[in-house]
Amino acid sequence: MIIKIPVFATQKETFDFLRRNKDKIKSMKKANKKLADGVNAVYVNYEDVNGNRKAVADKQFKANIDFEKATKIKIMPVINTTNLLDSHLDVHIPKLWNRSINDLRRPRILNQEHKGYEFEKIIADEGIIPKVELLSWKELGYEWAGSTEALIYPSEVLKERNETMFKYYIKGWVKNHSVEMFYMDLRLCMNSDSKLDKEERNNWEEFRPQVVNGDVADEYGYFWAVTEAKEVGAAAVPSGSNYATPTQTVEDVSSDKSTSQQSSFNDTSEQKSGWELFKIK
Repeated sequence: MIIKIPVFATQKETFDFLRRNKDKIKSMKKANKKLADGVNAVYVNYEDVNGNRKAVADKQFKANIDFEKATKIKIMPVINTTNLLDSHLDVHIPKLWNRSINDLRRPRILNQEHKGYEFEKIIADEGIIPKVELLSWKELGYEWAGSTEALIYPSEVLKERNETMFKYYIKGWVKNHSVEMFYMDLRLCMNSDSKLDKEERNNWEEFRPQVVNGDVADEYGYFWAVTEAKEVGAAAVPSGSNYATPTQTVEDVSSDKSTSQQSSFNDTSEQKSGWELFKIK
């Protein structure tokens, strides 16, 4: 289900609509499983207002692994990062995964393009124990200051299980991932001066300083702060709603052979990312 947010001529009209429909939108967001294409029809232009974003999506590594000889690799895919306003005007707040990742009763699946219910699209489905690591943005290839909580799905991938994705990870072609999740708690943040939006304004003042690409939030004037979510799976995708989700390492673990290759973002040459999102006029 897609939640359609109309495009208004003025920010005031947008705020009026959000005020009238806040509870309905919030309920719908929580009721639907969010995938890469999300549940919100607002799509954000990621060429930040002040040009702060450094495009590094194409600066991925190619692992020094012999595809013909390798039979099993271990990968460290970043499934999600906090403090980034994504393409649906959602910002994941640190600690949102605390409860979810400690529930190890649920098996996790890493799949191809959110097609985890198709056998041939499964990348890995055994022994995945999610973890959260505090990483600097520079470790992910971005020039922003500070750090983010990265949700990671350590996975062992068998060539015979999904040869296509096995090859793509070795060649460094998997540049984005996407978490499959349900929102448990979220708050509407609005840069509004109306007395009717006191709560939303307080949320804005609390969470806006945490948004690393805050100039985008400033342009739109609102976003949703997700303070708790339940991850239920993950996918490798060509373009994620959260673009700071690379593959961190690929390691050859065939027959106890260990050749670890880590992403390198030392190249500072200008490159355009492999995706573009359209800005609402």
